[in-house]
Amino acid sequence: MSKSYHRNLLIFFTGICAFCWMLLLIRFTNHASCPVYEPGSPALSAGGYSLCSLKLTGPSFTFHLEPSADPASLSLYVPNDRGCVLTVNGTTFACAPDQEYLICPLSDFVSGTAAADFHVTVTYPHGEDPYFGTKLLYLGSHGRILRLVESGSFQRFFVIGISFTILLYSLSLYAGKPSEKYLLFLALLAYTTSARTLWNALPALKHNPATNLALLGTVDFPGLVYALDYHLSFLVLKFLIAWLRCRLLREFVPVEIGRRPYIRFCAAALPAVLLACFLGHGYYAIQLWMLAVHLLEFYVLIRGGHLPTSLVLSAACGLTVALRLYDVACTLDLVSHGYLEAGLKPQGIMETFYIVAFVAVINLKFARKYYEADLLSLSLEETNRSLEAKVADRTRELSDTIGKLHEVQQQKLEFMTGILHNLKTPLFSLYGYTDMAIDELTDDPSLARKHMQEVNRNADYVRQMIDNLFLCIRLEDGKVQYRPAPFPVSVLLEQLESTSLPKAAAEELTLEICPNAPKVTLNADLLYIRQAIQNIIDNAIRHSPPQSVIRILADTREKEGDCYVCLCVRDHGDGISAQELPLIFSRYYSGGKKGASSSGLGLTIARSIVVQHGGWIEVDSEPGRGTEFRVVLPAEKEERDPETV
Repeated sequence: MSKSYHRNLLIFFTGICAFCWMLLLIRFTNHASCPVYEPGSPALSAGGYSLCSLKLTGPSFTFHLEPSADPASLSLYVPNDRGCVLTVNGTTFACAPDQEYLICPLSDFVSGTAAADFHVTVTYPHGEDPYFGTKLLYLGSHGRILRLVESGSFQRFFVIGISFTILLYSLSLYAGKPSEKYLLFLALLAYTTSARTLWNALPALKHNPATNLALLGTVDFPGLVYALDYHLSFLVLKFLIAWLRCRLLREFVPVEIGRRPYIRFCAAALPAVLLACFLGHGYYAIQLWMLAVHLLEFYVLIRGGHLPTSLVLSAACGLTVALRLYDVACTLDLVSHGYLEAGLKPQGIMETFYIVAFVAVINLKFARKYYEADLLSLSLEETNRSLEAKVADRTRELSDTIGKLHEVQQQKLEFMTGILHNLKTPLFSLYGYTDMAIDELTDDPSLARKHMQEVNRNADYVRQMIDNLFLCIRLEDGKVQYRPAPFPVSVLLEQLESTSLPKAAAEELTLEICPNAPKVTLNADLLYIRQAIQNIIDNAIRHSPPQSVIRILADTREKEGDCYVCLCVRDHGDGISAQELPLIFSRYYSGGKKGASSSGLGLTIARSIVVQHGGWIEVDSEPGRGTEFRVVLPAEKEERDPETV
């Protein structure tokens, strides 16, 4: 099963457990604290109770009390008067305008502890609507009934206190953070609970139109009887409460059924509820409509949202539905009212479950935000410490970079100085040998020819240096257009041999070319690859002493499943120190070059060409013992039959 299924099942069982717990609590409280007797029941006549509920089947009834019941200490109690008139043995009792309940002491009709008979009539002025016509009449000791009145008043003002506290709490949070709109809806929901509870607790306020409307009492629709006006006002209030709960739930769980909020389905049922009100069944219709609203709320809670939030709200929904369902069952005479209406006053409590639950989930939400803020604060502190360390490291890196830039700038300056010096020397030689050739042209033509050969050699050096400079710049800018084509390694070695043997012979060096070249094919630009390796060979020729040997070898190697050709140029010349070795491929490095025979760019050009062909150059050198350059280039695994290059 998926995690979502287990989550939904947990929320469902939380709501069901809260529902069952409330039903069991009310059932136990009703029967344990307030048994139900019919007026003619022998148990009622015998006494032995401090409070009981009279089950009435009509407006008039008669009951008998034995002396053991102590009739003089008993009173009749109507908890919710709603304008009823109570007649006892011909004496009429009516509720005072500022009281909601009615108490009739039986001591006025008995003497001592003698047995007594009572004939009682209960009438209601608002017709037979169940909400007004349900006859709630209790018989009990006068002290117990007074305690019931006190506990009911305390309970209602406790509900008012909780609601008003939540109202101030929500408004204060909303004033500090107006972006949290749901806090305003919670304040309005708390206001509806506190205002309506206060309206029920203080009947005198109902007679003032201003306070009546301010406390969300009856609207006084023109032309309607009181019962219908009351039910229409009650329906408007309950729809407002349902809408506010929907807006609050939207902040915590998805409230859409299909693509519409569930409150729209509730609003769609209002015409049927209004019709039932006009037909005289407003109480049942409104109660059933509110139960349907609670079921839709329970459904959207099961579907999604933060798990602790959904658990708390589903528990509140279960408690509310249980209390409302029991109240409806009492009205239908399916179960007895008992203590529920005498001392519990369920209407205010039903609305309190939700607002307390909303406060709890809002506190959970703010707790998560504070926790996230603490984590963010810790993260920011760690980031600041890390940033300080990174700034310090970056500062050191920048200092090192600036030092390297100064070093490169210095190398560049030395390089340019060397280039200018290398150009200056052959240019002076050009002028000098040209003048001498002119002077010797008629007197000694052979000497003039020798001078012209020197002119040609120096001019060739200047041309080569300029060509190398331009090629180096083009290689770094990526403007060299290579034309790769397949050719065997043997062709490359043959061309290198033909161009390098005369140079080596002129320096009294022996050049040995690999006699058994590997039969592999390179796919590269032969012209540039030959130039790269020729630069390395020329460098070896310049730095090798006379009578030494320069070897050019070729072999293959494997790396990560790919085939490579390794061309090795090995000399026994001066060698390169460990300090200079990392710098030999630098464009601006000019150390260790021999006079005007080198442009200083050969190795830089060689590495650029090889790297751009997907290869690399390896160097091993030891001062006084020579240097070995290894040029590694990617090769084809199988030899091709290339065309003549």
